[in-house]
Order: sequence, then structure tokens, then C-alpha cells
Amino acid sequence: MPTTVEIQTDAIAKARDKNWMVLSAGTDYTAIVIAHCRDMNTNWYREMVIVDGVAETLTHQSPDTVWNDEEIAKKLECFKLNTQGNDFVTPETD
Repeated sequence: MPTTVEIQTDAIAKARDKNWMVLSAGTDYTAIVIAHCRDMNTNWYREMVIVDGVAETLTHQSPDTVWNDEEIAKKLECFKLNTQGNDFVTPETD
């Protein structure tokens, strides 16, 4: 069974392969990965919650745009309570 960190790392890599924006926070046991396309007007995002190596992925629609969605910040804050390492991950630029 893969670990939480392995699943989180794989999800981040796959979102980067799609050239999506990625936000992530968590610990070795719980994590969240939020990813969405780079379009400034997008109102949807994918969210993966990982607990003890078990992941669930959902697609969410924001009331306005992803950039103005306060729920995303709240979700990340929940997972940052005991976060170790780099919390916010964005695709590497050339």
C-alpha cells in the first residue's frame, strides 16, 4: 500500500504534467492536494484528500473563480496545523 507522502507526491507530479497550478499541505499521515488549470477565470478544481495512504478525489466548483474561493484557503489551513516541509507547491517554470 502506498504511503500518504507517495500518493501526495504522485498527485503533484501528475498535476504538474498537465501544467496545472498546485497547492498542497499535510504531514506524513494526512495531506491535501488542490489542482486547477491556469485559466484565471476557471471556477473548478480537483481536490485529493489523503489519510493514512488512502485517497479520495473530488471535483469542486467555486461560486466565483478558484482565485477568489475562500474555501480553498480554509482547507489548506486545516492541513497546515502540523505541516512539515513545503506547504505550497506550484509548477516549476522554465
